[in-house]
Amino acid sequence: MNQFIYKAQSDCLSVIQKGDSVKIIMTQSYCNGDIIALASEEDISVIDFKKAEDMMPGDILVIGKVTAIYKQK
Repeated sequence: MNQFIYKAQSDCLSVIQKGDSVKIIMTQSYCNGDIIALASEEDISVIDFKKAEDMMPGDILVIGKVTAIYKQK
């Protein structure tokens, strides 16, 4: 089952559940569909807002100050 996994600055992992509202952001780079997204707070540009179940593989997310990427399985 696909899950939304994000990496906080504290390096602790959390799972975004279906039904959660998330913001899609644009970031400079991320690693091969892995759980790491690279962006500073200054780099974040919010481009959309939708429910977790509407996300597509490769979408970058942010919750608060946390950057994230959809993990493909």
